[in-house]
Amino acid sequence: MPDYINIKTAQNVEIKYKLAGLGNRVLAQLLDLLIMFGYSVAMGFLIDRIGVSGMAIAFFFLPIFLYTLTFEILNGGQTPGKSITRSKVVSIDGTPLSLSQIITRWMMQIVDIWLIMGLPGILSIASGDKQQRLGDKAAGTIVVSLNNDSSLEKTAFIKVEEGYQPLYTQASQLTTQDVRIIKTVLSDRSDNRYALMSKAAAKIEEIIGVKKSVSSQEFLKTVVKDYNYYQSDSVSDKNYTEY
Repeated sequence: MPDYINIKTAQNVEIKYKLAGLGNRVLAQLLDLLIMFGYSVAMGFLIDRIGVSGMAIAFFFLPIFLYTLTFEILNGGQTPGKSITRSKVVSIDGTPLSLSQIITRWMMQIVDIWLIMGLPGILSIASGDKQQRLGDKAAGTIVVSLNNDSSLEKTAFIKVEEGYQPLYTQASQLTTQDVRIIKTVLSDRSDNRYALMSKAAAKIEEIIGVKKSVSSQEFLKTVVKDYNYYQSDSVSDKNYTEY
């Protein structure tokens, strides 16, 4: 079973992702269940203390029902459990994760997670070449690991010093998704990483309408640094911020 998958993004750049794997996903789910259990216990005490009864009790437990849906919408494909285990849901076709995909995965939890103690989901992940549960297959998503991202901050980005003057003012035109793709390309350590950087640099040149005069790697680093300069709220203290 492969540990990695190549996905071509909307910017026509092929990115290699590490699949989260069954162990990572089970751990993330257990952590989420633990959080939901803790919330349920707390609400039980509160309900008992204030004397709520009848249908009103359902209101207090609605966040449990909407837990996964809410967090994956607000946190870009990550529940707290996935954040702790450094994994996230992404679209398998390289496009940004859509609301319909998140809803489809959430609805399929009934089969994948709550039916027969999660056995359908476990079997689907363990047997599939993309390690997808049934909800992922229906939604066109996969769950990837972010554990390799830690090297990115150390090797690809530097502190933007006070008084820094950006080279490419057009970098402000980039989207957060563009910058995330650049970061992923810069952190890639595969044999074709230089080809990836060259292709990504050419696409960024096209998007912001400039021509680079340095290597593709240096160009991409500078573009991200300049983007951060224009996105920062402070002009006097511009440190790199994780987007």
